[in-house]
Amino acid sequence: MFFVILPNKKVIKFINFIMMVDFVKFFYFRSFETLIIKVNNCIVESNFLLIESCFVNLFFNENKKQLFVLGSMCKYLMANAVKILFPFSVLGFGNVVGNGFYYDFELDFKLSSKILEKLEKQIYFLLEKRFLITIFLSSAEKVKKIFFNNEYKINLINKTYESNIYIYKCGSFLDICNNIYKIFFKNAFFLKLIKVSGAYWMGNSSNIMLQRIEGFVSFKYEQLNDYILSLNDVRDHRLLGKKYDLFHFQNDTCGMIFWHKDGWIIYQEIIKYLRNIFFFNNYLEVNTPQLINKNLWKMSGHLDKFSENMYSLFSDNDFFILKPMNCPAHVQIFKNSIKSYKDLPIKYCEFGSCYRKEFSGALHGIMRVKNFIQDDGHIFCTENQIQREVILFIKSLFVVYKKFLFKNILIKLATRPEKRVGEDFIWDKAEKSLVLALNKLNLNYFICKGEGAFYGPKIEFTLKDNIGRLWQCGTIQVDFFIPKRLNSYYINRYGFKQFPIILHRAIIGSIERFMGILLEDNFGNFSLWLCPIQIIVLNITANEISYSKKICDFLKKENIRVSFDFKNDKISLKIRNASIRRIPYLLIVGKNEVTNELVSVRTRDSNDLGAMKIDIFLNMFNLCLFN
Repeated sequence: MFFVILPNKKVIKFINFIMMVDFVKFFYFRSFETLIIKVNNCIVESNFLLIESCFVNLFFNENKKQLFVLGSMCKYLMANAVKILFPFSVLGFGNVVGNGFYYDFELDFKLSSKILEKLEKQIYFLLEKRFLITIFLSSAEKVKKIFFNNEYKINLINKTYESNIYIYKCGSFLDICNNIYKIFFKNAFFLKLIKVSGAYWMGNSSNIMLQRIEGFVSFKYEQLNDYILSLNDVRDHRLLGKKYDLFHFQNDTCGMIFWHKDGWIIYQEIIKYLRNIFFFNNYLEVNTPQLINKNLWKMSGHLDKFSENMYSLFSDNDFFILKPMNCPAHVQIFKNSIKSYKDLPIKYCEFGSCYRKEFSGALHGIMRVKNFIQDDGHIFCTENQIQREVILFIKSLFVVYKKFLFKNILIKLATRPEKRVGEDFIWDKAEKSLVLALNKLNLNYFICKGEGAFYGPKIEFTLKDNIGRLWQCGTIQVDFFIPKRLNSYYINRYGFKQFPIILHRAIIGSIERFMGILLEDNFGNFSLWLCPIQIIVLNITANEISYSKKICDFLKKENIRVSFDFKNDKISLKIRNASIRRIPYLLIVGKNEVTNELVSVRTRDSNDLGAMKIDIFLNMFNLCLFN
C-alpha cells in the first residue's frame, strides 16, 4: 500500500502499482500528451510506474512539446513579420527556450520598442489571415540556392546539415526548420515581444553582432501578464532603491553597498526582529573575527573546495582569509571549553560579515554582492536531538516568513549523494530524522534523491513571491564532517569523547539579498513595522508649524519613526510626494486641527480616515503595528 499526494493536498491510496498513463486517464480523463507530470518534482514519462508514496503534480496544456511547437511557430511568424516590414533585413538564426523564443537579424538601423509594437501587430495580422503553413524536405544544395544571398543561412547549412533539410513555408516566406511540427492556429495563445539586444552570430565574439528580438508566449494570459510584470523595470530593486533613497553603488567599492539612512533602518529592523526570534529559541549570539589564518580554512576543508571564492591577505609572513562563512569560527567557540552531553544542544547565531569573490558580471544590485551578512546559525547536538531541533527550526522559520508576508513555501528534502562521508547507518538516522520532522509538522515536500551535500542531508525552503518567482532562502543542513575535521567533541554519558552533529541553518540567508526580494515583491510598500518612516506630518500653512512640531515630538517619544514636511508648498503636492515615498500614515494639520487639537489621517493608499485626537490615532497605529 502507498499514497499519492496531489498539489491540492488530496491523498489517493493505492494497494497495487499503477502506470502513470493509466493514473492520468482514470483520475483526470486526459490524454497523457496534453500535460506534463512531475513525481517528486521530477518529470516522468507515460510508462512510469507508481510503486511508492510520492507527490504528483500535473501541468495541463503547456507541455514541453506543445510549448516548443508554439515557440517555434512564433519564432517563424516574427521572422516573417520582420521581412514584411523591413524587406532588406537579413535573417540569422532563432531558437526556443521554455516559454521564450528569439530570432537574430541583420538590420541597417537600430530597433526600438515602437518597432516591436508594429511587429506584434504584423504577427497578429498574419495569424488572422490564417495562411497555410507547410513544412517540406529539401536537399542541402537546393536550400543553398534558396538562400544564396544570405551568408548566415549558408554558414548554418555548411556547419549543421549534411544532406536533407526541412523548410518552413508560410505564403512566400521560407526559413530553415529543424523538424516537422504539427503547426496549429486553432489553440488560443498570447504573445509579447519583450526585448531587443545585441547578439554575436553563433555566440562568437569574433563574428558580427546582430540584433536579437526576444518574445514570450503562453496559452494563458495570466502567465504572460505575470511574466511581463516580472520583467518590468518597476520591479527592479536597483531602481526602487534609488527611488526610495535606500542605497547606492560606486565603481570603486567592488560590489559593496553604500547604505543610506532609510535603507539602513530597514536593514537593522530585519536584524532586530531575527535577533528576538533567535533569543526566544535559546540561541547564543556570538561574534567572530573577519580575518582568520588560512590554516583553519585548510583544516575545515573550505580552502580546498572554495579557494576561488575567498579573499586572501598576506601579512606578517603569513596568509589570512576574509571569512566567507561563519561555521569554522563557531566550532572554535564550541571547542574553547569542554562540553558534556548534558550541555547539548548548544545553538550559536551570528550576524557576521562575510566576503566572497564574485566576477563583476555576476554582481546584481544588493542581491549578489561581495560583502554580506547572513542570519547564520549552528546547532551542536547529538544524533537523537536532530529531529527535535529540526522541528523547532522549521516552526521558527514559518513564523518569520509569515511576518514578512510570504505564504507559499516550497520544501525540498535532499538525500545522500553517491560521494559522501560518514557511515550509512548515520545517514539513515539523519535522513529519517528529517523525514519524521517534516511529517510531524504535516508539511508537503519533495524528495530529491542524491542532491544532499557530501557531508549530510538537508532541507531547503523556497519562497514564492507575488508574481510566482522562486527564491531559495532557508536551509537546515546536517553535517557529520566538520566536527571531525576540526576535532570538536563533547563528553558522552559514558565518559568518552564523541563528535557532535552540526546543523547549519539559515532562515532568510543573506540580509542584503532578502531585502532585494522584499523590495521587488512589495514595490517599496513595506509593512508598517519595517517602514523607515512610519508617519509624516504635513502642515497646510505656516500657521500650523508650531502645533505640527508638537505632534512630531509626541510621536518620537512613543518610539515612532516620524518625519515632517513644512515646506511652503501646496498641501496636495505634499500629500502626493509622501504617497510616492510610500509612507504609511499622513497626518495633515490645518486651522481646524489646531483649533480642536486634532490630526487628519490619510494612508499611503489614499484612504481618508478623517480627523481624530492624537491619542486615538496612536491606539489605532499601535494596533496595526503589533498585528
